[in-house]
Amino acid sequence: MKRYRILPLVLAFLTGGCSWFLPAGDPPDGNILVNTTGSFNEAQKASEVSDYFISALTVALLENCPGVPVALQPDDPSRVIAYKIFRETSRITGNSYSKEKAEWLLKSGVAENKLQLTLFHRGRQVWQEKLAFSFNEDLLR
Repeated sequence: MKRYRILPLVLAFLTGGCSWFLPAGDPPDGNILVNTTGSFNEAQKASEVSDYFISALTVALLENCPGVPVALQPDDPSRVIAYKIFRETSRITGNSYSKEKAEWLLKSGVAENKLQLTLFHRGRQVWQEKLAFSFNEDLLR
């Protein structure tokens, strides 16, 4: 019976509650917030590169092939960071590194100050991500 006494208060709050704490009048013109989601296109530090790719690769592996062996094929400039990214990602996804040929292959490469990771399944590209960086390429080592 006590629940029914509180019901009118809940309904009053849900129907007119916003008018109690929002200011009166029209909203300002244009955007009032800047949404930067998806606009991160150049890294300034090596840690930003690895953090970005760890997040992106984790999502890709969880969506496509969680817990399966993955072979890595990095080029020389990206070798160290590619193994670091995969090692950190595999802690979450459960994927393991395969020294032999596997159904899943992760290629990495650096060209024109862009690091690129590409995930293949049986030779077919499943996922790809690129990120430009504005620091010396030697920091990837």
